[in-house]
Amino acid sequence: MCSILSRVRSKYLMRFKSVCTQWKSLIETDSFLIDLHYRCHRDQKPLLFISSPPPPEIDEPESAGATIDFTTPFPTEVQKLELDRSVFGIPKQTVAGLLCITSGCETFLIYNPNTGERTPWIETTTVNENIGGERKREVDCIAFGYSPITKEHKVLCISSTKRKGVSRGLCMYIPSMPYTEEGEVFCIKKVEDGKESDVFEHADDLEEVGADEEQVCEVFTVGENTWRMIDAVPPYSLASKVCYVGDIGQYNEESKSVYVRGKIYWRFRYTRSGEVIMVFDVRTEKFSVISIPGYVTETPWKYPQTVELLEVDGQIAVLNFTPGCPISLWILNQKEGSSKWSYVKVKTPCDWNGVRDLSIETIPGTKGIVVKPQMSDTTYLYDWVEEVCYAFTVNERFGLNYQPGELRGILTLADSLAPVYCISFSFSLILFVFLTLIKVVPTSVFLPNLAFERHCLTSFSCLFIM
Repeated sequence: MCSILSRVRSKYLMRFKSVCTQWKSLIETDSFLIDLHYRCHRDQKPLLFISSPPPPEIDEPESAGATIDFTTPFPTEVQKLELDRSVFGIPKQTVAGLLCITSGCETFLIYNPNTGERTPWIETTTVNENIGGERKREVDCIAFGYSPITKEHKVLCISSTKRKGVSRGLCMYIPSMPYTEEGEVFCIKKVEDGKESDVFEHADDLEEVGADEEQVCEVFTVGENTWRMIDAVPPYSLASKVCYVGDIGQYNEESKSVYVRGKIYWRFRYTRSGEVIMVFDVRTEKFSVISIPGYVTETPWKYPQTVELLEVDGQIAVLNFTPGCPISLWILNQKEGSSKWSYVKVKTPCDWNGVRDLSIETIPGTKGIVVKPQMSDTTYLYDWVEEVCYAFTVNERFGLNYQPGELRGILTLADSLAPVYCISFSFSLILFVFLTLIKVVPTSVFLPNLAFERHCLTSFSCLFIM
């Protein structure tokens, strides 16, 4: 039975759940079927178009909610996600069939575009800790990953605490575009205790962990209902990581993490050891560091760019931008303990100055890269082996009708039955108190009431899981 059902797309399996309770339970909870189904479909990743109305302008009042449309072509299928808030982040990547959608720095939800299932908004532990005015911890990063070995999706939250009165950061100064032949680039001024330095510098140690900084790592496993603090801490500071978004440089707007085959990657460009890649293993929950060779990053200046890392054929790749030159894509091939960097030249068909928002997505199993400038209706498919490019509009090519500014992202999506539901946090607290009482109640009192306690536990479970 599982072998047959695993070949059916999740969209149709959702209809099979109404056949009987046994089928519903099998499709929703059977780990063998869920894993077998994913392995049957993981190499077939159609394009996923993410669209929503443009976010409100700064001077416009926020609406009470918003809708995100997730569209897959051939045949065209649209899954709508209704949100009760208008401010949210568009995910840059799907992770084994699921998406992590953030709202602000301390709230997220997990969504399966295949089944339409979603979690409620989940808050980080900093929300309750920081009640009272004074900020004790601030979230620096919310990253999403998957362990192919344990079959678990996990959310990693990295937060930090700094000594009171100490503020370590930067101000960025970006000249007008295009860059001059003299290599005119952005400069940095350090900020200490709220005071801006008068000296422009490149701050090669900016992303090191400060002496006043304490980092905290917590993991949330999808399907469970609690945060776990882990012993591992990042070797570099995500609170000070330099990120760029939009038409102007912005500091630490998002962490720019990229998931590839059971690991989450970040690129750090300003460390004492040169440029490095920080790695988090989703299964072992440990950090490691990969040094980026000098020949990979050999440029006279560090130019701002909104895309730093990519997944290419199941490998992590470093993307470098130099004005007036093709994009340099360096793919890291790691096999049996050895590492080899291979170079790919990407001739961008559009005018990307490194700062403007650009969607770049590789298509698994092919040599194609989808390039979509945010402020253009034209999308480009670049073949980095043949070095040829095809231009098209999504509306004409796929028979869609997006209005200007509505198409927010182009990703790829693997069909997956991965469940996202979890019992509520309220039930978690009730269950904890209930089990604690059982432990402290004397055996003479506990045994006569065992049947009643089982009845209560079953009732609570049914109430909160439904």
